[in-house]
Amino acid sequence: MSSAIIVAGFAGGLGAVALCELVAAYAGGRKRSQRRNSGFSQRLLAVMVYLGQGLSNRAPRSLSRKLDAAGIELPVGQLMAIKVGASIIALVSSLTLASGLPTRVWILACATTPTLAFLLPDLWLLRRIRQRSAAINNELADVLELLRVALAAGLGLRNALAEVGARQQGLLATEIKQAANSLTGGELYNDVLSRLQRRCATPGVRSAVEAIRRAQQYGTPLSEPLGALIQQARADSARQALESAARAAPKIQLIVALLLVPSVLMLIAATIIPVFLDN
Repeated sequence: MSSAIIVAGFAGGLGAVALCELVAAYAGGRKRSQRRNSGFSQRLLAVMVYLGQGLSNRAPRSLSRKLDAAGIELPVGQLMAIKVGASIIALVSSLTLASGLPTRVWILACATTPTLAFLLPDLWLLRRIRQRSAAINNELADVLELLRVALAAGLGLRNALAEVGARQQGLLATEIKQAANSLTGGELYNDVLSRLQRRCATPGVRSAVEAIRRAQQYGTPLSEPLGALIQQARADSARQALESAARAAPKIQLIVALLLVPSVLMLIAATIIPVFLDN
């Protein structure tokens, strides 16, 4: 891959990041006084949003689920606008930077860089989903334990969720606090639990939500299902810790081999070489 293709792809990625910020500013509805010097960029952004909204009907359904799982409150149309804008920027960059290259390389650059730029937001979403899932899995056991204690103390489900959100720190506790606020605002349990399940798309949260739904539907106690889920969550956390430790051992050995061993050899050589030079 030539340097021009790499630079063009990098330019498309930077364009995607810039469009993310512009979309956030556009959705926030800034005052005209703050946008007086950026009329062209706002008009360009409006065109991108229009194109993205036109493509939102053709967007895959998994894209909306990815946005929920990533914790991003952004319409699908605006995300499609970011993807389209990144592709256009990458195409223009390819046409400009790769113009002096051979024809076949130029065609390859113009074909690949817009595609890479179009897929870049999806890669960013997947990375964010993995980070959120890891954080939720680490917090799941403690959150469920606190929820079980609150329910055993006689609190209702809404008040128990509110107590968990108020007393526990972390990503999952924040989502539970938002769910409790929605229940206080009068939303239905099914809608709130469905949104919580979409935004915390992990097997443990999915099982907990299903247990809560069964308890709400049939009136069964939640202590036993939550206890089983807590044990499973702690076992998963222990297994992940062991796997992380096993992966860390070769990295530590590599650091020792590349840094510590040469430094020790240099110290030994520093003491031996003067002796040989004197002799």
